Amino acid sequence: MGDLLNTDEHVSFVSGYNTGLFLPEKKLSRAEACSLFYKLLRSTDWEKKTFPDVKADQWYADAVNWAAANDIVGGYGNGKFGPEDDITREQMAQILQHTEEIQEIAKACAKSEDVFFIGRNLDYALGLEGSLKLKEISYIHSEAYASGELK
Repeated sequence: MGDLLNTDEHVSFVSGYNTGLFLPEKKLSRAEACSLFYKLLRSTDWEKKTFPDVKADQWYADAVNWAAANDIVGGYGNGKFGPEDDITREQMAQILQHTEEIQEIAKACAKSEDVFFIGRNLDYALGLEGSLKLKEISYIHSEAYASGELK
């Protein structure tokens, strides 16, 4: 599974907002969804694809352009992307369905006897939730650990 995930850099795949809050009740925007998959999956060489409403200096620009160039997401019929629009269930399902890397990761996890989620600060809370959901849907043994506890 290590050849699919970005394990070369120890980055946070999901983090809170710059206000220090996580806001779990807030809906995920299209830009945030792109950022999540951009951080999670290994980046490969890709041709730049841009949208008129995604300015190069925005925090999500690289992620959106990467996702569009790799056919993970697309724009609207008017040529715009709508980065601040809430992502719909249908759009998220399309991302998950068409992303072979995600399917490969899911297959690798499905064959595992144990899965460990490791997170720091607010990511630990996300790890706890991810571990619980994995147990609920698959009956695979899963635990979440605060990364500071592994020293």
